[in-house]
This record gives sequence, C-alpha cells and structure tokens, in this order.
Amino acid sequence: MKNDLLGIIDASILCKGLEPLTIPRLPSAIPFGAKYRLIDFALSNLINSGVRNVAIFPNANYRSLYDHVGSGKAWELDRKRDGLFILPPLEMVESSEKMITFDRIKEHLEYLTRSTQTYVIVTCGVIVWNIDFNTVLKDHIRSDADITEVLHQNKRLGTFLLKKELLIELVLRCDYLGFRHLYDVSAFSHDLTFNYFYHKSYTKKINSIYEYYKANMDMLNFDIGKTIFTTYNPILTKTKDSAPTLYGQHADVLNSIIANGATILGEVSGSVISRDVIINEGSTVKNSIVMQGSTIKKHAVLEHCILDKRVTIGENVVLKGTRDKPLVIKKEDRLLNNDHYKILHVASECYPFIKTGGLADVIGSLPKEQRSLGTCSLVCIPLYKTIEESYSKCLQLEITFNIHFKNKEVSTTLYTLKKRGLTYYLLKVGDYFNRDRPYDYDDDFERFYLFNKAVVELLNLGTLTPDLVHVHDWHAGLLPLLIKENQLEHIRSILTIHNLAYQGIFHNEHPVLHDSILKHNDINFLEIAIENANRITTVSETYSKEIQHAYFGEGLNCLIKSRAKDLSGILNGIDLDVYNPETDSNLIKNYNVKSYQNKIENKIHLQYTCNLKVDKSIPIISMITRLVEQKGIDLLLAIFDELMAETNIQLILLGSGNKNYETILTKLEKKYPNRVRIYIGYDSFNANRLYAGSDLFLMPSRFEPCGLSQLIALRYGTIPIVRETGGLNDTVKSYNEFMRTGNGFSFTNYNAHDMKYTIKRALTFYKNGDHWDHLVITALSCNFSWKQSAIKYDHLYRELLKI
Repeated sequence: MKNDLLGIIDASILCKGLEPLTIPRLPSAIPFGAKYRLIDFALSNLINSGVRNVAIFPNANYRSLYDHVGSGKAWELDRKRDGLFILPPLEMVESSEKMITFDRIKEHLEYLTRSTQTYVIVTCGVIVWNIDFNTVLKDHIRSDADITEVLHQNKRLGTFLLKKELLIELVLRCDYLGFRHLYDVSAFSHDLTFNYFYHKSYTKKINSIYEYYKANMDMLNFDIGKTIFTTYNPILTKTKDSAPTLYGQHADVLNSIIANGATILGEVSGSVISRDVIINEGSTVKNSIVMQGSTIKKHAVLEHCILDKRVTIGENVVLKGTRDKPLVIKKEDRLLNNDHYKILHVASECYPFIKTGGLADVIGSLPKEQRSLGTCSLVCIPLYKTIEESYSKCLQLEITFNIHFKNKEVSTTLYTLKKRGLTYYLLKVGDYFNRDRPYDYDDDFERFYLFNKAVVELLNLGTLTPDLVHVHDWHAGLLPLLIKENQLEHIRSILTIHNLAYQGIFHNEHPVLHDSILKHNDINFLEIAIENANRITTVSETYSKEIQHAYFGEGLNCLIKSRAKDLSGILNGIDLDVYNPETDSNLIKNYNVKSYQNKIENKIHLQYTCNLKVDKSIPIISMITRLVEQKGIDLLLAIFDELMAETNIQLILLGSGNKNYETILTKLEKKYPNRVRIYIGYDSFNANRLYAGSDLFLMPSRFEPCGLSQLIALRYGTIPIVRETGGLNDTVKSYNEFMRTGNGFSFTNYNAHDMKYTIKRALTFYKNGDHWDHLVITALSCNFSWKQSAIKYDHLYRELLKI
C-alpha cells in the first residue's frame, strides 16, 4: 500500500498575508523553527508514509525553494526510479486561487500519466503538522468515496486524496465542468462522493504573519513540540554543518530554540534563534524569531519581532511588536541608530496641537515612531492662534527675523516646544496665522508662501540643519524649489502627497518678475513640489499607481507619470497607543483578541445612548466621515431606502461637511427615527465608542489616498465594508468563506447597488456566529502600526542620502 501513493505538494499559492517574508521566496520556503523550512513538513510526512514519488508545483520566485530541496537527498528522494520532481509553471503569474488549479497541473500532465501509483495525495506546502498519510489512505478505501479531504478542527488544509485516474479526468475536463480546483469539486460536484478525515494532532496552516509567529512560538511548548518532532516520524531537512553555539559569560537563555552556529552574549527568552545569529552583550531578545545570519548589536531590545535573514539591528535600537501583531523586519534590512542624520517634517498641522484631518495624525505619529528607531526627527508647523493660547508657557523663543514680501517686511519668530521626547518648531509669521481656523482665507496664498519662505530662511541661517526636508502636501510645496534656488542642494527633499485633490492653486494678481514663483499669474504649490522634490511618496501603494491615470490624477497625472521612477507608496499607520480597545478609557468595557466577546457590552451601550432599540442581534453599521462627494455619500443616499426596507440594520453616522448632505441625512433620520442616528459635527459624539460599539464600518469612497478610519475600525474589531481604491484596497481584503481569509468586505465599481449587495453579503456572515467570530478575531489581529511605515521611510531616507 505504501508504494501505491504519489504526492503532489502545492507550492503555487503566494499568500499575501505572509509579506514581507514572501518577497524573496515562496511561502513554502520560509524558514521555520530555527533549522527547517515550511516545505520540510510536507516532504517529511510523505516520506514517512512510504511515498517515493513526489512532485512540487512552485510558482513565481522558486529559487530559494529549489536551493533548499535540491535533488531531494535529505528526504531520500534522489532516486533512479520515481524520486523528487520540481515542476515550474510555464508562465510566472501571480495566483489568486485558494489552491493549485487543474490548469496548473495540466501543464505537467505527463508526470501523472507516466506515474505507476494508483492514488494521489495533494497537500499544501505551508502546513506545520506530523501526519501518516497511510491512515488517510486506509480511511479513504474503507469509505469507498471518490475523494477524501483532510480537515483539522473543521478547517480546510488544501489536502485531498483520490485516485490518480480521477484526478487526470478532472484535469482534462476542467474547462467543460467549470471546476478550477479540488475546492470547486467539493463545493459544486453532484456526481462525486466525499469522505472527510479529521486529523486530531497539532496542525497549523500558515497563511498569515500571525499564524507563522504563533506556530513558531508553539514549538517552545514541550507538549506541542513533541507531537511534531518525533523520533519515529522525524521531520527531515537539508543539513548544514555549523560550529556549536557559543554562549558568553553574561548570556542568559530561557525557554528558547537556539540553532548551531549562533553566538549568544546577551539575554534571550521565549525565542527561536537560527544559525549564525549574533546577539551581542547587553541586548535583549524576547518572544522573537531571528533568522539566519542576523546581528543584534549591543543594548538593542527586541520584543515580539520577526527578523528575516541577515538583518542588522544597531546599538540601542528598540523594536517592539505585540503577541498578536509581531513586527516584521525584511531580509537584509539594516536598522541602525540614526542620530547621525536629521529629518525635518514640514506640514500645516500636527496632532495634538492642531488637527482638521488625517494629515495631523500622520505628523503626530510618524516622527514619534521614527524616534523609537533612533532617527532624529523634527517637526515644523505654523504657530496658529489656538496653539499659542494653549501652549504659551511651553514655547521657547529661538530667533526673530524679517521676510521681504513684495513691498513689505514681515516679522517672523521661531519658537520651539518639547513634547513626548520630540522637538517641534513653530513659526509665527506676522499675524497671518493668528486666526480662528487654519485654512480657507482669501490670503491663503500669502500665508503659506511666507511660511515656506520662512522655513528656507532658517535653513539659510543655519538655525535648522536637517539632512533631509520631508514636505507634506501643498502647504509646504514650495520648499523643494526654494531649496534648489538657495543653493542648498546638500539638503535633500521628499514630498508626500496625502490627497492630490488639494493642490494649493492660486491666482497671483500682482506678479513680481524677479521672483521665480511670484512672476507667474497662476501658481500651483503641489505641482511645483512634484516637479522639484528629489523623491515623491503617496500614502498607499495603490494610490501611487492610481494618480498616474487621468481619473485619479486631478490634472497632474502626466507630470506624475514622468516622475514614476521617483514615486513610491508607503502606507500610513495608526497610533496603537491612542487607538487601543484594551486600554481605551472611553469604552464601557475594554477587550482584546482574547476577550473580544466583551465588545458586545459597548454595542449595547451605544444603542442605549443613541436611543436605538437595544438588541445585540441587530447589526450596527457606522460611518465616521467628512460629508463630501469623495467619501461616497451619493452611493449611500441612492440606496438608503432600499437598504432600510431589505435589512434590519441600525445606521449611525458621525461627520460634517456639505450642507446639502447634512440636510438630506437629517431628514432621513427623521424618516427612520428608530433605526438611524445622524450626528453632525465631530465633537457631538465620541468616535472611539462608535468604532467599538459598531459591527460594521462603511467606507465607500470614490477615491481614498490611504484612509485611517478603516484601520481604526479594524483595531476595534469592527469589520469594514469598502470600495477597492487607494489605501482601502491595500488594507481591507474581502472575506473568503472557503479559505476563511480576509478582514472585511469590498466592492470594485463605484456603484450604489454593488455596495448594497456587498453590505447584504456582509450581513449574511454576521448571522453566522462561527464566521463572524473569525472575522472579528482577524480584524483585532491586524497590525497597522507606524513601525513598518517608519522602517520603509528610513530605507528611503538612506537611499536618498546615500548612507
């Protein structure tokens, strides 16, 4: 019986949830447990089951996988008859399928037709388990079924056993039958019978960073580890000779897996350390995974981190993720103490001093995270009236100077303010910013022209000495040009476009011929920045691609496309300390991924305070938004009555903006007084309570550069419904009920009825407790901290500064 089974290992699925570990390799080639690769478990299980004919179907970049498995010698598959076969795709395409397709198998159908075995086991290359497939084969024959699927705790593993001839028939007839893979056969075939084999021992299919981290940490549990790494069914791998691990005089190691060849001079606990890793004196590594060849320098601290191969962590650098959201450092990254270079962020607003939108959150959070990486990160904003009134006792005068503007001298004063370990520079430019609101004045051109001139004058004077000026949106958009004109090219510039719709376009009624900016009648601040910045970023990868096309380009798409080689997208994050359901004092009941059931208390309180029917079974959909056309308000209004008639939802909206929208929405609240609440203005209701108390969060934007609301919703375990655009497309993946992947629901077209269909689809899963619990847990486990973004900016800064 043992020789009557051949194995197919599916290494074709790319698993987006495992990025950035999958950037240099396939998921099945990811290192695991200090000395293995994920594919070792599939290969070893097949060999231990007596299988001697094994084919691996890889995809995309399979070099690392091939380097590891080679001829199959480590698994005794380097044979003259049968053995190991690596069958690459005819075309390198990115698969979005759940498992290997029949079309993919058809490319190498000859392998099946020439094999002599009767049965085929198709299994996945990213499962951590120890299973005897002979027991599956015996159960399959006993059941007399056509196909047996292997499950663990009712979770699908992409593992099927069937006769080889049946598989060949399905492959040849897949176009006629309409089946793409064995999952489709299981779901839609009426002619074939299925048997289910339930594997009871430890099993973890690795589809996400969290699952990968959790499985590694599980190996530190002796009771789990002994079920995987047994003497009678050993997990085999390619062996490499290394010297024994060196433990220094002050080394302190607790409950960790340490591979040969490592050097441990510091403290290691609850961690998985691969070979040739160096952990220097004074360093602390806790609950982390450190892959081959990485170096942790003196007095560095790592907690809940995953370091890919050959990473360098500098002295005194502190990196901390969480158990549910480990921090991932990609292969060959170098995170050093960056005190030797300075970054100056220049923007129009910064939380907690002044805020009108998401820009303030970015400027409030990104420098703080950069500081934790060791970067000297400074911030410069205008000194608005509200800041001067609130922080007058904290302001320290630095310098006063004049700016010549047309026919007058404008007195300008620079103040510094120290807060949260950061230095903030605040510019008082005459009385231009001594007003009740930040924007929307007739002289906004003069105000921000002078602000830009003041910053560059401080660079000329040497009062500010950054190596790089990071410009945010149009308000600081003149700086890249002014830096060049003042012969300050040693100072590099980066522009981040937060929203291309706002460009700072002004008509200059009194041109000044000798001034390169003022000589023009029409001035576009953002256009000037795009033309002159050394590098350009947007706040999501998808948005960086969208704005190169006319629909999203706001008239600048041709210019942006001409700078494509200098353009990249770096996703915004959120401050996990500010938005934390476990500690948020605004909530009635705190909760986390382990106590997510407590979220229901916040829902009940929300219904009570909003004077809605208190019933935990009624789904609450919320929106926190500016009431502008960009945010998809038209879609909501178009199907509002239909949605109310066809569902039993309660809807709560918090926001302000277009007066016409405000009026219509207020009328709808009166029309549906028991089911709808509209709160105009952001101070009238606590947003965090709304995030925590809602079940679903609707964000149907026409375009969305990044979006923070969906990230906050996920942080509070509230499931987003979004349109697939910009940052929404990058952060929300539609739920797949078969693979149980995804963290929300999405629709592609900017269409009201597509949105309504997606809402109703989400509601069907809301009624299914098992699916919904899984979604909430997945949402709470998402990691959208600023840490990863800060690391990406650090790479960009280093590239630009050539350090």
